[in-house]
Amino acid sequence: MVSQYNMRNKVPILLVTGFLGSGKTTFLNWLIHTHPDLKISLILNEFGDIKLESQFIKEHDGGEVAELANGCMCCVAKSDIPRIVRLILENSPQTEYIIIEASGLSDPDPIRAALQDPDLVENVRLENTLCIVDAVNFEETRDEHQIVMSQIGDADVIIISKVKEAGSEIAVRVKKFIESIGVGTKVILWDGNMHPEDFLNQQQASDRKEEKEHDHNHHHMHEKYDEYWFKSDKQIDLIRFSDLMRRLSNNIVRSKGYIYTQDIKVMVQFVAGLLETSGADWGNEKPHTAVLFLGKNIDVTTLRKDLKACEM
Repeated sequence: MVSQYNMRNKVPILLVTGFLGSGKTTFLNWLIHTHPDLKISLILNEFGDIKLESQFIKEHDGGEVAELANGCMCCVAKSDIPRIVRLILENSPQTEYIIIEASGLSDPDPIRAALQDPDLVENVRLENTLCIVDAVNFEETRDEHQIVMSQIGDADVIIISKVKEAGSEIAVRVKKFIESIGVGTKVILWDGNMHPEDFLNQQQASDRKEEKEHDHNHHHMHEKYDEYWFKSDKQIDLIRFSDLMRRLSNNIVRSKGYIYTQDIKVMVQFVAGLLETSGADWGNEKPHTAVLFLGKNIDVTTLRKDLKACEM
């Protein structure tokens, strides 16, 4: 049995889950930049060999930022997560928290199991599994995507995002629904008054973990999702691209990446018909476009043709 002293000196890990576009990256940026005193190292889930997720994390100097170059973190958790955690502990001994951001399609169970690796348990402990729920799109996505409810069922703490966009009536309705199905799960409306103590507290989480432990024997399963990368060295017409993104088929659930337009780099995020853009620097990178599309039964031929038509 581990002593209280040893438990206090283990580096706590926060596992962040949530469906595609729910606001996981927004949450990480909020935590890093509103609480710079927390020395946080991050493990991010990348799709393919392009380091995309880390480009959406604002400047971070509190610890390591490590990427797992695989679309499904839960499928490589057993081999890759212990390796990455050990590297963080070696390279950034000042780390006070490790946060693992799973992809929006990941099942938390294999990731949690990987953190029980005998080589890790002496040095780290899983403090909480936190799920970000998008108040705007939850009522639609929960019916269409099985993983949404699976992630909620596995969470110790649930943060409801996009409260302002959804409106208080819908946000409260989502909160009440989640509370009605949870077993002691803490549900927080993210309305600007959130504090790290709400989800970085081992003592509060321990009882919930014991209650949920018997439910963690289900099979690791995946829904079928298509993945398509659009890459180009040509400049992109931003107006044509924006118009195309707003007309995308409902089959495409999420898109994320960057485009090369007017000699500048523009970061793009798309979810539920809404497109967000922001400027960025190329640094030493050769200008190019790389945008990821995720969904079900994507008509790749038509999508590729429409995107090529945006080239200049």
